[in-house]
Amino acid sequence: MRLLLAGATGAAGSQILKDAVSDPSISSITVLSRRTLPDWLTSTIPENNKTTTIVVNDFTSYSPDLPPQFASHDACIWALGSTSAGKTEAEYTKITYDYVVKMIEALNQGEVDKTREGTDPFRFVFVSGNGADQTEQTSRMFGRVKGRTEKYLLDEIPESSRILSYALRPGAFFPEDPKIWQNTRSTFERVLLTPLKPVFATFIPGRYIPVGELSRFALEAAKGKWDKAAGDEGERVFSNSRMRELLVGRDEL
Repeated sequence: MRLLLAGATGAAGSQILKDAVSDPSISSITVLSRRTLPDWLTSTIPENNKTTTIVVNDFTSYSPDLPPQFASHDACIWALGSTSAGKTEAEYTKITYDYVVKMIEALNQGEVDKTREGTDPFRFVFVSGNGADQTEQTSRMFGRVKGRTEKYLLDEIPESSRILSYALRPGAFFPEDPKIWQNTRSTFERVLLTPLKPVFATFIPGRYIPVGELSRFALEAAKGKWDKAAGDEGERVFSNSRMRELLVGRDEL
């Protein structure tokens, strides 16, 4: 599988990159990033010759040569995002919603429908979040904007594009690699979150997912493992508890 990955320097994306590099079924990984990957991240992944970084200055405007490159992949995991704290709704919408819309437009511009072999779709895996609300009735900006993005991906992309989208709604997750933990969380966040991890894991497991499980689920979604998770129709939105339930079920097979 040829994977496109956005958000590799984040807490979820960095783990996904690490696991993708080690996955023999993934032949190439193209990372979209505003800058070359930092040393703290590259030092956490095995040496490999299947990772390429495309530096993107503006995620709302891609150069003409990029859409065909994007469309040559088999799947995209979109883990790019930021906290809504301190942002206006317009600023948060640009990062969370507009960037995703522009990527889908780029894939269509690159004629992703013509790159598909047989009946296999191009899978787009959006790392959303617990609390996303597709009705946009929530008072939380995070939930409204994430929900709007989910709705676009699930309801507004025509079947003719051959793009199959999924939304993952993780609860709390914590980087396990010390370098990733140190570089994706501020000092204040590390002090605040360190004692909370065992609390979530022990007392609120439905709102917690180990980052390795989130990474594994995202990669398996990109490879089509969850295409028929719920019968013939298939699920396309996976809550935190549902992801963990399905992973346990697969482990028991």
